[in-house]
Amino acid sequence: MIVSDKLSDSEGFSAKDREAHFKTLINLTDFAQLRLTLICIQFLDYQSSTYLTSHEEFKGVAKELGLEFGLY
Repeated sequence: MIVSDKLSDSEGFSAKDREAHFKTLINLTDFAQLRLTLICIQFLDYQSSTYLTSHEEFKGVAKELGLEFGLY
């Protein structure tokens, strides 16, 4: 994930920095687009869906913000 790669520990950033960046990106995403992304993650078997659900930092931030990947 670009956030994790560019804001890595080796670049001088912490997990808190990445968490703040993820929260900002999620909160600035239009609700309709966010809803569509969550539907795709849950019901479609795309590489991008698997990529997002396997990324632990992103998954943790999403859960903290009340976004669930498997509601149905």
